[in-house]
Amino acid sequence: MRKITLSLIGFAFLLCAFTANAAGLGEPCIADADCIDSVYCNGIESCSSEGSICVAGIVVDCGDQICDELSKDCVECQDDLDCVDNETPLCSDTGECVACREDLDCADGQVCDQGVCAEEVACGLFIKPPVLNMGKKGKQAKQMFTIKGILGEEGFDPYGEIVFGPFEIYRSFVDDDCNVLKVQILVPGNVVIEGDSFDVSVGSCVGQVYVKTPGYKDDLKEQKRLENQQKKEAQMAEKLQKKLEKQGKKGK
Repeated sequence: MRKITLSLIGFAFLLCAFTANAAGLGEPCIADADCIDSVYCNGIESCSSEGSICVAGIVVDCGDQICDELSKDCVECQDDLDCVDNETPLCSDTGECVACREDLDCADGQVCDQGVCAEEVACGLFIKPPVLNMGKKGKQAKQMFTIKGILGEEGFDPYGEIVFGPFEIYRSFVDDDCNVLKVQILVPGNVVIEGDSFDVSVGSCVGQVYVKTPGYKDDLKEQKRLENQQKKEAQMAEKLQKKLEKQGKKGK
């Protein structure tokens, strides 16, 4: 069923425009412009050549959709009540029924991506030094780490919530010039860590810090290899972009 709605303010404005500038249907006119009331959804009025009176236009046919006066287009919805599908219960700013308008409309661990709830993709972290210094047995120690996002990845927010494995954060601060996070943790002298590494998260980005175990050096080598690979790929992409830009300038 077609529905034509106007806000009260918009309707009042259009009514005033109609009264002041347009002749009513059936009233005398000279040209089409005398009859047009500037309301989109009721069609374009015209001046009849036979009787020189204003006649109605053809109402915009939106089928199962709604004629929206503000956008002058057919839309799926104008408010949430128009969205009857439980999977898409919200009306977006563009007049589409969607599952979400913002991240809060989605479940934990999901983000709103163009009206659809999708799993949040975690970005990576590079952490230096990548190895935990256990210090002397029985004595508490402090260790400072430098944390940054992986080159070429988006999503790193140095002001995001910090979770540094099982350790208490002594202090943290951000170097805005380099977009780098500095974190100092307290390492108890009697700490026991299961496995050869633990996760560190900053916002939605995750990285690892390694513990000195028999296989930790191999893990460090792999991390270094990935870091170098990321740098090379970023450098190659930058060179390719510059080459394409030069070719584009020559072609002009």
